[in-house]
Amino acid sequence: MKSKKMKAFKRLVWAKADIAAARDLTEILLTNLKILHENLAYRAIETGIVVSYARPFGENDNLGTLPNEFRQFDDAGAQIAHDGILRARDIQEAHNNLRERGSLIQAPFTAEEAINVEVEIKEDGRTFWEVRPPSLAVGQIERMLKLFRIQEDRLEKEIQSSFALLLREHPKMPGIYKLGVDFP
Repeated sequence: MKSKKMKAFKRLVWAKADIAAARDLTEILLTNLKILHENLAYRAIETGIVVSYARPFGENDNLGTLPNEFRQFDDAGAQIAHDGILRARDIQEAHNNLRERGSLIQAPFTAEEAINVEVEIKEDGRTFWEVRPPSLAVGQIERMLKLFRIQEDRLEKEIQSSFALLLREHPKMPGIYKLGVDFP
């Protein structure tokens, strides 16, 4: 990356793409909630949402993390969702921290039940086991969607501002360019 400004611009563009992916997947989850709860696909989708949203807030080799302004919200619901998603990424989605997992989920069973593995042994010796996947209430999913839209709007404004600055410093003719190769 040739300059700090280009690196910051690239960080913003990648962050917006990750958060848009989290929003798209959240909309799919909300639309198909009933059918997805019938199998473990729900758990994989939830993990995809959390990891996609949280990615821009990690170290990210060659990109860095988003500035602190993207971690703070005037909207209390967005702040709760943001903090919860980042915490969920570390405790339940990217890792299995069973001591703290139950406190992060809203489910029709207790926190203790959320970390249990149910085992069944049949008379013929066959065994079955099941992990109860965590689930989010519809209200929590809608709160996450609101957060993602707030972040996308904020990122879009910052991207436009950052790009305008790069363009003023390195004017280009209309065309398609590859960042870091022939732009700026």
